[in-house]
Amino acid sequence: MDVQRVDIAVERMEGEPEGEASFVDRHHPLLRITAVGGAAVDVTLTLPPTAAFSTKPVGRWSAAEVLELIQWEVRHMRVGPLNGLLVIDDPQVPTMALTPAGDTRLCEGEGPPWVVSCRLSGAEGTPYHVPGGIRVRMLLDRAYPRTPPEVHFMQTLHHFFIDNDNGLPPIFYELLEDTGDAGRHTLRATLLLVRIMLQAPLHPCEGCQSQFDAYAQMHQARPRPSPSPTPSPSPVGDDRPNPNPNPNPNPN
Repeated sequence: MDVQRVDIAVERMEGEPEGEASFVDRHHPLLRITAVGGAAVDVTLTLPPTAAFSTKPVGRWSAAEVLELIQWEVRHMRVGPLNGLLVIDDPQVPTMALTPAGDTRLCEGEGPPWVVSCRLSGAEGTPYHVPGGIRVRMLLDRAYPRTPPEVHFMQTLHHFFIDNDNGLPPIFYELLEDTGDAGRHTLRATLLLVRIMLQAPLHPCEGCQSQFDAYAQMHQARPRPSPSPTPSPSPVGDDRPNPNPNPNPNPN
């Protein structure tokens, strides 16, 4: 059977000021046309939330509008997953979070902040290829998508780019700013850079490759835990809501 598919993405609303471009992730096709030879044509139109097309700056979006955007991105990540992305959960409100002053506070209501948890694996044949995926947590605040998600690894990972809290250094977020649209971050772009980081040093500094290789060898040589059951919630490629969301994701 001859099947042809055409994806069309819109990057800017016509007549919209350059400095106030609508939020449209160029990696997500908004219009998908699937033609089956000699049969029908299936047209799927998937638009971002209404706020994404407004001229209101992203920093002035309401919490509900930010959450709606995050939920939309997660749905798209399941339908058109990034290579190596095995599982991605619906956004949840963490039990606790840190204030700008570094104090711990209880999180109440519907957020912010929000946590999006996922399992990501490096490319097959590389030191960080894990069949069950590496657990990654993205913490998003009210300023998203103007500010990027804060990324942490939720398991032991020997990697020269990771700090003592299993987080990522400032240079990761600087590179993230350079690789995307200014002030328009996405979950997909964030996870793409994380996956690149699992395969090679992010910048060609002297000694980076040797340090990367040393940590990778340490990671491969560490004791391996017994295999755990394959995670069931929210497999990518499935656009259904998460049937078993974790109500209390660990914020630390």
